[in-house]
Amino acid sequence: MRAKSHNGVRAVSAKVDLRERVLDAIGAKKSHVLDCYCGPVGEMFAAVWNRAAGYAGIDKEWQREDTRRRFIGDTPTIVRSIELEGFNVFDVDAFGSPFHVMAILAARRKWSKGERGAILITDGTDLKIAFGGRFRGLKHNLPSGSAFRGRAADDATREWLRDSNVKPISFWKAEGVSSDKGSMRMRYTAIVFEGQG
Repeated sequence: MRAKSHNGVRAVSAKVDLRERVLDAIGAKKSHVLDCYCGPVGEMFAAVWNRAAGYAGIDKEWQREDTRRRFIGDTPTIVRSIELEGFNVFDVDAFGSPFHVMAILAARRKWSKGERGAILITDGTDLKIAFGGRFRGLKHNLPSGSAFRGRAADDATREWLRDSNVKPISFWKAEGVSSDKGSMRMRYTAIVFEGQG
């Protein structure tokens, strides 16, 4: 029997690959990661983020045996409350939409000219978009219908880059499903960028 995981089996390799690419692009000794939804098991920490120069995770569950540096509580509340300047890699692997937390990051984390950073996004907003939802925290309304899903997520990501005043340097994307039964389409994105000052 497989250990409890917050990641579908088929998603793990894609997520690890994107994180490896980011770590290589930024450099392990220069990467300071805020893992906004680190989960109680810490698969991405064990696979990749343990090699970063700095790491902190956010999760609602406290576990005595977990040795990772973590903030325990609600992710949006914590991202609004802590000092963000010490982090340059933001892993926003949310259950559903990452865009609410991304909007907080865009408002609070300022990037100096030439400063390199990265964001990793797991977007499972298909269902919300299909029923005429909107990306919480971002400015534009989204059209309904599956034909608009990918374009809407791309538009929201471009809006985040613009609001954060950063220029993309490298961009990787993968797609998958949320579970072995394929219940929801998921989009995995990693962007390395530089601040525009």
